[in-house]
Amino acid sequence: MALALVLGASAATLRISVAQLGALVGCVCVLSVARFRGVGNDPIRLVLAGAAFSGLLASLTSLILLYDQRAADEIRFWVIGSLAGRRLDDLIAVLPSILLAAIVVALVARPLPHWL
Repeated sequence: MALALVLGASAATLRISVAQLGALVGCVCVLSVARFRGVGNDPIRLVLAGAAFSGLLASLTSLILLYDQRAADEIRFWVIGSLAGRRLDDLIAVLPSILLAAIVVALVARPLPHWL
């Protein structure tokens, strides 16, 4: 999302799809790093890869905040969030992706205690 703002997008015009696409790319990156060298499904490597990737992206976002004042204002607007000026159509547009995410979480969360 921060990258989209630096490339010229506005927080008012960004859609949830940009954030979801960024989250999907982040998940793929974390899973790729966690499975590097064919170790398999080690939950400790997954958590460490997620923490490292999160720290890397947080530092890059901080760098963007320092470098570009307009992007910093837009990122603060996006992070704080607001429903002001949003129509019901906006909620209905993202409802399918919210339902899909809830189904995926329900399917994935059940086997998690077996990893511990």
